[in-house]
This record gives sequence, structure tokens and C-alpha cells, in this order.
Amino acid sequence: MKLLITCDPANVNHIFNVNFHNYPKGHEFSENFDILGDGIFNADHESWSSQRKKAQLLITQPRFLAFVTLCSRDKVDNFLLPLLRQLSEQNKIVDLQDVFLRFSFDITCKLVFGIDPASLSPDFTIVPFAKAIDEAMATILHRHVVPPSWWKLMRRLKLGREKKLAEAWCVIDDFIAESIQKRKKDSNRVNSLNDSLLTAYINDDSAADDRFLRDTTLSLMLAGRDTIGVALAWFFYLLCKNPDKEAKLVEELRHGAEEPVYLQAALCEALRLYPSVPFESKGVVEAESLPSGHRVEPGTQVLFSIYTMARMEGVWGKDCLEFRPERWITEQGRVRHEPAYKFMSFNCGPRTCLGKGIAFVELREAAMAVVREFRMEIVEGHVVEPKLSIILQMRNGLKVLCLHRGVVKKEVAVLCRRKEEGSLPSPRSGEKGSVAVLCRRKEEGSLPSPRSGEKGSVAVLCRRKEEGSLPSPRSGEKGSVAVLCRRKEEGSLPSPRSGEKGSVAVLCRRKEEGFSAITV
Repeated sequence: MKLLITCDPANVNHIFNVNFHNYPKGHEFSENFDILGDGIFNADHESWSSQRKKAQLLITQPRFLAFVTLCSRDKVDNFLLPLLRQLSEQNKIVDLQDVFLRFSFDITCKLVFGIDPASLSPDFTIVPFAKAIDEAMATILHRHVVPPSWWKLMRRLKLGREKKLAEAWCVIDDFIAESIQKRKKDSNRVNSLNDSLLTAYINDDSAADDRFLRDTTLSLMLAGRDTIGVALAWFFYLLCKNPDKEAKLVEELRHGAEEPVYLQAALCEALRLYPSVPFESKGVVEAESLPSGHRVEPGTQVLFSIYTMARMEGVWGKDCLEFRPERWITEQGRVRHEPAYKFMSFNCGPRTCLGKGIAFVELREAAMAVVREFRMEIVEGHVVEPKLSIILQMRNGLKVLCLHRGVVKKEVAVLCRRKEEGSLPSPRSGEKGSVAVLCRRKEEGSLPSPRSGEKGSVAVLCRRKEEGSLPSPRSGEKGSVAVLCRRKEEGSLPSPRSGEKGSVAVLCRRKEEGFSAITV
């Protein structure tokens, strides 16, 4: 098999739009993804066209779109936020990617099958259906990196990864079969707002066989399950790495914008840098030359690296590696439209993702709620890097501390009291940047004014700490910023006393006064 890899937007536009019918998914694709059967992902030509029309009709119904919003808000308000609050109170490190994958899995199950498996729970329950899908995706990836003859032999003998796929296949089929039977029994009742896509398909065509329903619902499940979860994980990773962008977003959300433009821009920018599906492939029906001049012939597989396209200066400019939501905002303050053959996170052309609007509803609901209430802090030393997978997951997850935004304003007062009581520990070996240093810098006037979006000296301190511009302690100085961070992680910082407030300026005055008891 010949393979052509391209990242040229002109080629993408030609293949996905101009001469779409010459580039089907191809036999190799449907073989690798055989678990999807004849569903819309594997289908080509007339089969694909008829399936897409029906799916588009059902997905764009106002009733279903209202159901999407209802499910998203319910999962955010009653499951996601309470879990994050609990983790914040307990000061526990959590894999945020796992949290968001469970979040999107539960919502997608609800939308497709009408069932909430409740995987997003404090005990992080293992759901067999979710585990089976993970096994299937791992095997499909394996098929892409070994010779077809090899994995087909393993499938025939039911060995290795192919054996795991066969076992996962049974779990998936059992879950879907049970869901189909349950929905068929309920199909005679009057439609309600919480009808799933499975119910909609049954009501639309009562003669639809179980095989069609199985292939269709599994395809829809895979389309929405991991893609939303990993998109949220990368979004929060980028916010952690770009506190100035996070500050702008927080400011926008605090003002209660009816249409949060910066949020939409930040989500698009995260999807640009880390597309949930990092590559796409097409077969070739008839020989022709691409706009780049390359010749393709029948039997050639054309591979598109969407991940690489986002990192090409010729496509996105010299700042292509930067997380810059501003690139998505016009001079009029609206969200900029980029052609799909350049921004391929939702595919391109006639096969553009039908669930794009649904995806943004889920992304916005989760992002707005979490950003308003929490700040994520990546655990020191934790390495975040892409994982080689069908869906662009993080290899090691995203280990974070979930910090409630209200806590930051209170910690200075707590610090005063702990210093007064003598309960602040001495710095650990290698810790630098003490409270005394902060006082001195304040007195010297060398602490900068807050930047746009920063409120109070604590925000400035955080920025200077990240920039490495806080000096080493002077001789005899103790009680470092690192100590505060450690005590916060250990959960040993007490709650503020009644009426305690204040800033770094309060620390300076309390230092000069010998930390005598005062009410600020």
C-alpha cells in the first residue's frame, strides 16, 4: 500500500471538498474499524449519504438540542462541580483528564442511549462498557502500526490484542443490545424532553433492525465520548500554562457576558493546538494530481496530520506554537471564522462533524462553570505530553490540585495569624522566597502593579514567582512562599478568622508592628 502524508491546506480542501467523491474512507479504514460495522463512520457513498441525512435530521431537532443543554448543565451542576469541591476541600491531587473523560462519557451515554452510567462519582467507578471501548480503541491503534496480515492472523487465532478486542466487543454488544430492547419497550410512550437518540431512531423507523441501531449508536457514542473529555483536559492544561490568558477569561466570565467571546476563542485555540482526532485518512478511487503537485493513484492511502498543521508557520503564522485566543477574535470583538480545511478539528467538507454544535455546548457549560469557581495547579514535576492514540489523550493524564478561587484572597490573613502564633514551619531544604522578602520588596517599591485582570498583590506575587523575579531571602529570613504552597497542599493552613482580610500590604504593616494582633 502506498502512503502519502500531507499537511497542505490546499490538498485538504481539494480532497475533502472539491473532489470529495474521489476520496472515500476506503476499505482499509473499515477493516481497521470493523467494530463499528456499517455505521456512519465506516460508510461511503449512498450508505453514508442516507445515514448522514437521517442523523442530521434527528440531531438538529430543537427538542434534542434542548436535551443536550439540559444534560450538560445537570452533569456539571450535580456531579462535576460537587466532585471538584470535594477534591478541593480535601486538597487531593486528581487526574483532571480522567475526570473530564468520565464527564463526557456519562453525557454521551445519556444523549445516545438515555442511560447515565454515573462513572463521574467520588469513588471513580469502573464502568465495563467504558473499559471495553478503551480496549477497542487501543487495538484499533495497534492495527495501524503493524502489518495487516499480522493483526488479521491474531484476530483469526484470537491472540494478543485481538483477543482483548473480541472480549471487549462482547461487552459492547451486550450493553447496546440491552439498551435497544429497553428503548423498544418504551417506544410506545409519548415522547418527552429526555428522549435519547436511540429512542428517536426507533420512533423514526420502527422497522429499523437491531444491527443498524447497534452500528449507528456505537458510532455516535465514539464520536462524542472521548473527544469532549480530552478537549477539556487540554484546554485546562493550556490555561495552567498561560495564567495571563486565564486571567482574561476569568474577567470575562465575572462580567457575565451573554456570549463569552474570549471563552469561545480559547476553546477554538485549544482545539487548534490539540485536536481531539489528530489525524485523518482517505482512500483514492481515480488517479490525479493534487494541488501540491503530488500524484495519487488507486490503492494510495492519504494521511492528514491535523496536529502538525496547527504547528506550521505557513498555515498559522510565526506564533503558531503559542496559545493565543486573540487570533480568533476580530477587530469588531466577534469570534473569527477560519475555513475548515485550515482548522480541521471538526473535519472538513461534506463529512464535517454533525455534532460540532453539541460539542461546543458541552465544552462551554463545563469550562464556564469550572473556570468561574476553580483554578487548576499542575502538580510539580508532572510531565504532560500527547499519547499515541486514536484520540489525542495525555500520556500521563493531567495531575492537578483543584484550588477554589475564593481561597486565595483569604490566605494572607491566615498567614498573618499563623506567623503570629509561631505555627509556620521553617523552610524545607532548598526552599526560597520568604514572607520577609515580600515585605522588603513592598517597602522598597519593587513589587509591580497588577497587570490587566490581576486583583491585589497576591496575583502579582504569583506572577513574579512564575517569572523567577522574586529574589532569594536575605540572611536570616525564614518562612518562604514555597512553605505556604506546601502547607496549602498538605491542608494545614487553617480557615481565616472572622473578619480577617488583607493583602501583602497588611503583611508589611504587621511585620513593622511586630505582628501584633490587629483587625484588618
